[in-house]
Amino acid sequence: MMLLVRPLPIAGESAQGYVCRITESNAADYSRWLLSVRTGDVVPIRRLHPIEGLVGRNGICESLRGPISHLNQLNAPDPGGLHGRYWNMQRPRFCPLCLQHSAHWRGAWDLVFVTACAAHGASLIDECFKCGRPLSWNRKQVVACSCGADLRLSKLVKADRHSLQLATALVGRLDRSEGHTVEGFEHLDAISIEQLLRLIWFLGGYGMQSTSKAQKIAGLASMNVAIRVTGEAAHALSEWPNNFHCLLRRIMAERALLGSGNSLALCFGRFYQTLYNAFPEPEFNFLRQSFEAYVSDHWEGQLAERNRRLSKRMRVQHDWVPTKNAARALAVRASMVREFVERGLLVGRLQKTAKGRVMGAISKSSLENLLSDKLHWVTLKTVRTKYGISRRTGHALIEEEVLKPISGPSVDGRQVWLFDDRDLEKLDLSQIGKSCLRKLSTGKVSSHA
Repeated sequence: MMLLVRPLPIAGESAQGYVCRITESNAADYSRWLLSVRTGDVVPIRRLHPIEGLVGRNGICESLRGPISHLNQLNAPDPGGLHGRYWNMQRPRFCPLCLQHSAHWRGAWDLVFVTACAAHGASLIDECFKCGRPLSWNRKQVVACSCGADLRLSKLVKADRHSLQLATALVGRLDRSEGHTVEGFEHLDAISIEQLLRLIWFLGGYGMQSTSKAQKIAGLASMNVAIRVTGEAAHALSEWPNNFHCLLRRIMAERALLGSGNSLALCFGRFYQTLYNAFPEPEFNFLRQSFEAYVSDHWEGQLAERNRRLSKRMRVQHDWVPTKNAARALAVRASMVREFVERGLLVGRLQKTAKGRVMGAISKSSLENLLSDKLHWVTLKTVRTKYGISRRTGHALIEEEVLKPISGPSVDGRQVWLFDDRDLEKLDLSQIGKSCLRKLSTGKVSSHA
């Protein structure tokens, strides 16, 4: 048996929808009937085209879009080369107004994240208004459900703004039209349709569920789930980068409840790794730069050489350094750095590990301020030499709180007294020393160290 009718494909038509249209044109009951054409021999997909010489390298007319699936040897990939994961081959979606205009299935409807009709502003539909069941590809007519209901009579529902924005951006790229810029999404102009789909999957998945397996989205073929994903992605991409930063803040907060440690990998989970591994192209510079801007402003943790995913400029300019680096810069022990944090001389973020070790990071700006202050630190011996006072007088001035040490036995248990010489310049130590000596002579001030 031969195919009696082989209709011409329509530019932008769904490849799976084209198979359905061939089925209808030949008065067959189901699309799988094509598998038995030619007295039981399987028909290669190129045989379905009315002019076999016009098929592309995949054996299917290049004016069609989307793969053909669930038809054994008739299966074929998308002529445009878009990966199968981005196509919805389980539950066909449609726009009633488009079907009224022309009774063929649009390839854009088969994209997993197209949930609205860019031409009419209506939500796509994936179930029959009469029987209530999801549509199937294995049916007699393009414009009718398996139950016989005319899909063109389906009730229209206005699409939400986010779904419509992303549908417009995706359809424009699929059709390779020049003007696919969408207002508010100009930062996406340079990326391709595959890159945009990849980005929607990423941001939408984390917007729905900030878990370690956020990219595994169950039920994506259904409109309800697809609308949620596109809504979360569109919100994150709108008002750039403010809403993207809101998503990062939410991920950080949810990870904090899990007891995340002092590292970006723990703070952001797989989001951090996926961001840099799955989006390495220069077209995604805007995405990585916005992430690094957020980290720079809000991450109170250390960045080390191991954070090679971040730009070198980011690592150098980041305001937080490990406590051991701060200790090395100050030429003190790490324990003293922690004391400086507790006393407010340094701004730091400290936490205990599961093994009891104290880890943390120090604000680089506060470290630089302390290093500047340290240039003015002097010992009690230097103070005595400079102002010509005895050791006994020096201790008397400390007990009288005339000399206010920043470190020493009564401050932090250190053996050596340290003072800020800028504070000393405000004092007339010769006169104050005489006063303290008089008190010492009357026994009012002790002279012990």
